[in-house]
Amino acid sequence: MCAKVGKDKKKDKKKDKEEKTKDKISKVKVKVCKKCSNFDVTELEGMVKHYKTGCIGKCAHKCPELKGKIYGYLNGDFVVCDTKEQFFAKIADMK
Repeated sequence: MCAKVGKDKKKDKKKDKEEKTKDKISKVKVKVCKKCSNFDVTELEGMVKHYKTGCIGKCAHKCPELKGKIYGYLNGDFVVCDTKEQFFAKIADMK
């Protein structure tokens, strides 16, 4: 049996690393409002493959019960959490 050397070995390591990264990125579709969802939406980069930002029709001034909560749509379902860690955990659970 031959051992891989040089460039082939480096390519394999790079490919393995890319596959591990793909496994960590969720395929959940997320839609959040940059203004009202109460967290920095750039934190979704590298966490989910598809996310959209824009008005989701759940403005904090229209829905006072959402004030101080973290919320958005995950695969079309409206999800409300107390912390962004809980929201991110919901995303991770939906893989």
